Amino acid sequence: LPDLVAEARRLADTLRPEAMDAWAAVARAAGDDGLAPADRASAVDHEAMSRGPEGAELFERAAELYAAAGDPGEALAARA
Repeated sequence: LPDLVAEARRLADTLRPEAMDAWAAVARAAGDDGLAPADRASAVDHEAMSRGPEGAELFERAAELYAAAGDPGEALAARA
């Protein structure tokens, strides 16, 4: 799991479109409780991006997770 998270972060940090699939793989591998709040937020955020307009509710969930992880900037961005 740590290698999957590191790769997903790397892809997201470099704005690669493959980041959405990488975060989906992280979420599948981790299950419901296997991720830190910030990583869970990133996984949900990328899932929301992959869904386009249908991802609006997931962006709100990602914002809540980012806030819980102590990242108000990402929470604000997820709500934008």
